[in-house]
Amino acid sequence: MFHIALLLFSVILLHSCIGEDLSSCRHIADNNLIIEFLYTDNEGQDIFCDRINKVNLFVFDENGCFVTSHCEETEALSVFAGTKLSLPPGTYRIIFWGNAADKCEFRDLSIGCFFSEASLCNISSDTEYYPTNGDPLYYAPAMISEPLRSQQFIATIPIEGTTSASVSFGRAHIKIAIYIKGFEDKSDEGTSLTPVIELTDIPPSYNFELQAFGDPVCYGEIAEPATIDGEQLSIAEFNTPVFREDTPMQLIIKKQSDGGTLTTINLKDFIRKNNIDLQGSSDLRIPIFLEYKQGSFEITLPDWGQNPIGPET
Repeated sequence: MFHIALLLFSVILLHSCIGEDLSSCRHIADNNLIIEFLYTDNEGQDIFCDRINKVNLFVFDENGCFVTSHCEETEALSVFAGTKLSLPPGTYRIIFWGNAADKCEFRDLSIGCFFSEASLCNISSDTEYYPTNGDPLYYAPAMISEPLRSQQFIATIPIEGTTSASVSFGRAHIKIAIYIKGFEDKSDEGTSLTPVIELTDIPPSYNFELQAFGDPVCYGEIAEPATIDGEQLSIAEFNTPVFREDTPMQLIIKKQSDGGTLTTINLKDFIRKNNIDLQGSSDLRIPIFLEYKQGSFEITLPDWGQNPIGPET
């Protein structure tokens, strides 16, 4: 009975020391875990501060039980691209998400929940609201491979002293950009309207092993007018979870005026036709150029400027 009571007391003490307020835990050394964040491009240059402006991190004990979380925002990351934690001695697994902002939320992360239960979900995925887009997410530690894989970041905190480490982020999104020329639509008052662009069959959630899941959702955006190289275009961009070449995603072009569908683009066909490599790039942006002319349309890669597939701009 005494051993059981002692064990329970130890668990309570541990959780109380790694909750929101660590100041009462005098035996915990300040900033005894220092982690530097890295994100490198295809040439090996660190571009962390160019791509990631917010990091949420989640600490799990050696049994996979959630114990605390922390967030680093833009101002702090501009001073030190990393984080400093104060943790009781022990072994921990830590997960890092970059750029989780207003499009998504973390779920099942109360004290005592398990790693296998945690997820990052599109904020509109199970509500009555229509998802418009996703955040340009990054994850650490990750390995960009086929398929995308997570790795483990394990930190062991000694009774005395400080542990220092670095962690490398990988992209957890693909940007799809669509450019439309020659589109014509007007309101009842005669005002020109840009198209509504939908992207279908998107998994709304990631678990903390970096696996996308959930009943598919559809993103929808009203395209913005823009001028590129003197061309009047309508443009929309979507951030999706990482996907494979055989994705079921489709782009659907609709009129604002009556909701009628004009064109459907199967993303897998476009990827195959244009030999787009979804693997190995530090950032990936897939541009699609759709031109309407005299009752027909043509779908190609844009031909202005530099090839936009690859690093984002």
